[in-house]
Amino acid sequence: MRRRVLITHLGVWLVPLACFGIWQWWMTVPRAAVETTLVSLVAVAAMTWWLTARSVGIQRVRQQLHRREYWRFAISPFLLTLGVIGALLVTESWWWREGTMLLGAVGTGAIFQNLFNRFFRPTHYVSRSFETLSLNVNVVALFLLVTTAYSFVAFLSTPVWIVALVVVISGTLLTYQTFWISGITLAQSWRWLVVLQLLFVELFWVLVLLPHTYYVKGALLLVAAYIGVTVARNQLLGILTNQLIRRYLAVGGIAAALILLSAQWL
Repeated sequence: MRRRVLITHLGVWLVPLACFGIWQWWMTVPRAAVETTLVSLVAVAAMTWWLTARSVGIQRVRQQLHRREYWRFAISPFLLTLGVIGALLVTESWWWREGTMLLGAVGTGAIFQNLFNRFFRPTHYVSRSFETLSLNVNVVALFLLVTTAYSFVAFLSTPVWIVALVVVISGTLLTYQTFWISGITLAQSWRWLVVLQLLFVELFWVLVLLPHTYYVKGALLLVAAYIGVTVARNQLLGILTNQLIRRYLAVGGIAAALILLSAQWL
């Protein structure tokens, strides 16, 4: 058991470091996009599978917990990896590429470290830390996925409905995980999931028409999605107040104004 813990802890940061190295290699071999994507996703999925295999006395119970919770925990690192790969496909700036790869590796490693503490070193696990960490990682993943979607529309003339469908699926998964990790069941949250994704896809479609870069559109959509998900989560938890609503709207309005004022018009 001790050996497994040591090997697992070693893999917590070796896997993100290996992904970072694979992404760097990909920049020198642009045609290896498929190989890079498959290796990165398999490595992340396998490490998440290993980390979520919790130690429970009854084997049947352990297997049931593992199968049921694995894919929920895997949403953040999996979509973050996809977001990084998508961003690298469309980003030309060296600084953006390096920053995206570093952010992806650190975010994935932080998720792995949190899961390791949760299931292998519970004395080091901070209560509700995964809730905060996954929300932050999900924000980064959604931004990368959305900016990639907008760039596909702008540069590759991809039909809007196709990229909108991909974005909605990703947004639904990320929103669902945010609710689930907060202790909210699907039976409680499915109405909010439907409403939020309908608003999400409508706003995505509207922003396609704006003459801004895809980074600006992604940032605007991200602000709206963050406010919507946070308000919905607090409502479902029964902690939403009028003061919180005003605060969210004020912060969101200021953030959107700053984004638009600092943006370059095409």
